[in-house]
Amino acid sequence: MSFNDNRARLQTDLQKTQNTLWPSHTTHQTKVWVDKFFQLLDGYSSEAGQQWAELYTPDGEFEAFGQTFRGLEAIKAHILRFWAMFPGLLHTPKSVYISQGTHIGSQMDIIAITCYAVAFPNGHHVTGESVAVMNVVQQGDQLAIRSNKLYL
Repeated sequence: MSFNDNRARLQTDLQKTQNTLWPSHTTHQTKVWVDKFFQLLDGYSSEAGQQWAELYTPDGEFEAFGQTFRGLEAIKAHILRFWAMFPGLLHTPKSVYISQGTHIGSQMDIIAITCYAVAFPNGHHVTGESVAVMNVVQQGDQLAIRSNKLYL
């Protein structure tokens, strides 16, 4: 397998983040994990909601819209309500920044700058940008989000 063949195969592992700007030191494993985060974020099913919540630690926090959702059940319930309010909302990660964790026990901090777009049934379209600031820890052999703060 040539370098270009290997690079093409690695790119096909990424669906939501193929055109995302990454730091040069980002491992493929981290890219795949972030890609999965965004695939599930736009998943629009109960199963995707459960899997998205499971990307968090059991006591993980998702802070958005002036509220904090703590724990897997609260995070799942929030994303299911959110999808019902904004059907068809899609996220496109533009750039991801990664640093060593700044919190005790953290693996890394991830900052993702994302474009979003939603078309409402009345024909109204809304687009914009958001920033997610995630503190990620190693939980067994998986990465898990300890905290995720969304800024619009």
